[in-house]
Amino acid sequence: MTSNKTLMILQAGQSQIRIIKTAKKMGLRVISTDRDKNAPGFKVANIGESVDVVDHEGTLKLAEKCEIDGILPGGDVSLPTAAYVAEEMGLVGLTPEQAEIVTNKELYYEIFRKSNIPYPITGIIEDLEECNRLSKDIGFPVIIKPTTSFGGSRGVKRINNISEVEEAFFFAKSASKNGRVMVEKFLEGEEHTIESIVHDGKNHVLAISDKERIKESYCLATSLNYPSQLSEETIRKIKDIAQRVADVVGLKNWITHIEVITYNGEIKVIDFGARGGGAGYIPTVIVPNVCGVNMMEEFIRILLGERPQNIQEKFKRGIIYRFFTPSPGKVIDIKGIEEVKEMEDVIDFHLYVKEGDIIPPLTTQLERSGYFVVKGKSFDDAMNKAKHVENKIKIITKPVGGN
Repeated sequence: MTSNKTLMILQAGQSQIRIIKTAKKMGLRVISTDRDKNAPGFKVANIGESVDVVDHEGTLKLAEKCEIDGILPGGDVSLPTAAYVAEEMGLVGLTPEQAEIVTNKELYYEIFRKSNIPYPITGIIEDLEECNRLSKDIGFPVIIKPTTSFGGSRGVKRINNISEVEEAFFFAKSASKNGRVMVEKFLEGEEHTIESIVHDGKNHVLAISDKERIKESYCLATSLNYPSQLSEETIRKIKDIAQRVADVVGLKNWITHIEVITYNGEIKVIDFGARGGGAGYIPTVIVPNVCGVNMMEEFIRILLGERPQNIQEKFKRGIIYRFFTPSPGKVIDIKGIEEVKEMEDVIDFHLYVKEGDIIPPLTTQLERSGYFVVKGKSFDDAMNKAKHVENKIKIITKPVGGN
């Protein structure tokens, strides 16, 4: 039923290539768009067109010309355009109102507040004076972040005292699409990510991770570890929250990526996206290996107006999705690459840096040096294999200007 249909995928960067390949494996004709005329996804898609993914009318014109059967947003930035085209063409999708809500923390936190969905103490500000006042009122440490940044942890920073507010405020404001900034109480708990498919209004949680993060001010993940080692009771509560989030936003047939923090026995939502995690990487690569459900395939079927074939967990396998965090400086040597590539249980491995490159201090996810994914029969088995990979790969740097 899926074969011979046409799917439009908005965004054609490196992150979307696996989504495009997944769609083509399903027998679909894939139309890919991106404002970059040299987007790497164009080489994989059946048709690649240089149309900015925020261009509603240009995208609609191309979609009608190609007689598409479904439209898939490759990330937060393309959600509003996908919603517009879906509504105009009568396709499965979010409404434009929903797309606006799910890409704006200010809007969905307000809905959460009215629906008693737990999240940290938060306030919205527009200027530095308000930021100083609100940070003191909430109490340090706090997180300062943009209300609309479209992913990548852009503009997000933890601060511990009033002297750090100004820098963090302008860092967040520079990444905010509408100029508005959030101040949020920082909770020293454990973070978790939740990947779900919503079908006919029922939220099916497919994978929950335990997140490791750097200890510095920029709150970036260093590892997502599956399956979560939380108690069955806490996992049940997390699944209940995921269902409630889908309900209050009005999601009937879609996917979600939710981030929560467990803190003093409580669970609070700290991020929400009506998309898959990692710009589609987690539903395409991680979830199928964690539980046996090809989350991206099933989402594509939903977008084409079909019923998903398999959204029930088949197994539970240990998966570690870990990021390299070498010391900032100039790369003078990298060891262990070939040995790691030959390891049987390394599902994926990629380095973005090479000898001679300069590694900056990490402030956003976009500055990461690379990652790897390993699988194991259990959580502990996968963790041991991840440690083995880390012991093999050595990215050696020296301070810029050093000897």
